[in-house]
Amino acid sequence: MRPNAELLLLVLGGAAGILQAADITWRFIKGEENAWRGLWWRLPVLLLCCAVAFWSMRGWAGAADEHYRKATECFEAKDRAGALAEANACIAIQPSHTGAIKLQGACRGIDGDHAGAAEAYRRAVKIDPEDAEAYLGLATAAEAAGLRQEAVGAFRMVTRLPKAQVAQRRLAEERMAALAKEGGT
Repeated sequence: MRPNAELLLLVLGGAAGILQAADITWRFIKGEENAWRGLWWRLPVLLLCCAVAFWSMRGWAGAADEHYRKATECFEAKDRAGALAEANACIAIQPSHTGAIKLQGACRGIDGDHAGAAEAYRRAVKIDPEDAEAYLGLATAAEAAGLRQEAVGAFRMVTRLPKAQVAQRRLAEERMAALAKEGGT
């Protein structure tokens, strides 16, 4: 199914489900005597709406993951244009897919668009503030774009993240020391 049709199903199913649940709840809060009367058809409608919404969301996640899988395959095959196109398709379906956003940043950085790469990594960090890989990408892109303060701040975050691996922390500390020697801080 096309993403626009799935979005329509998700919105309609979710809205109808919310309205049904709100109406049922309101009838019971008001203490209507006949609150149960309309319940025999409202509950199946509510369940159907929730099922439609869940089904459409599941389809989106699968389509996004498929685009991300293709993007990583293209990236590994050194087809950055294909990787960027598939990552963009994944992000269009699921805007919070940090893997695709980081891959987008990597492609842009390799192609020399360091400001674009930094912007992609900023989005990834905003979505998942505990992602050391996204902070390292942001720091590297910011450093290449001449944004030394932002680079130092991102490297510093890597050293403070509990999920960061030892190698990531070590790399961040080395780059912070090198930037300090250059006088960029």
